[in-house]
Amino acid sequence: METTEHITEAYVRHVLGWFTNSNIKAKGGKEIDILAIDVRENKYHIESGVTHKKNWALKSKRSKEDFDLEKGKTKWKHRNSVDFFIKEKFNDKRVIEKLIDFDFNDNYKKIIVVWQVANNEVFEYGKSKGVEVWELKDKVKNLMNSLGETYYSDDILRTLQLVNKVNEERKKGFLSFLKQKIYDKNFMRIVKEASCQI
Repeated sequence: METTEHITEAYVRHVLGWFTNSNIKAKGGKEIDILAIDVRENKYHIESGVTHKKNWALKSKRSKEDFDLEKGKTKWKHRNSVDFFIKEKFNDKRVIEKLIDFDFNDNYKKIIVVWQVANNEVFEYGKSKGVEVWELKDKVKNLMNSLGETYYSDDILRTLQLVNKVNEERKKGFLSFLKQKIYDKNFMRIVKEASCQI
């Protein structure tokens, strides 16, 4: 499982309280990243992108540059558009066949999770195609804040928890530093005022 898939699954489990199944193999080498069900029995098919680089941010539509022509066959070269996810991850007949095995007929929501989007139009374009788009960078913050003090044996959750602790300590340290500077500045002002009165 890719790290971003793992974090996404942890987010929907720990923050949203959804039940999940991940890395579901389908025919032809296809794979479903995450299937989830919430407490109201709403169903979700979640697919995840893995890059954090701005030039590979999720865009709305595919372009000619996104394809390689190989022996007369069109092959995706760039996999960073809503169109790619719809065609290859959500609407592939082998994926749909596997979804039906899990009773995911037409009664589920589709979610794409990426680090970032190219622009805000991506959210609207996704919505117009029946797909919700999430930015993982926002979800990670919520996940880190939800982990609390409980010990996790899961390496990724434990790492996120420790990073959150470091950030909290830095914040406390910075606030202490600021308080000291304010105190020092006020102290120097008082000394200056007192020395002027002498």
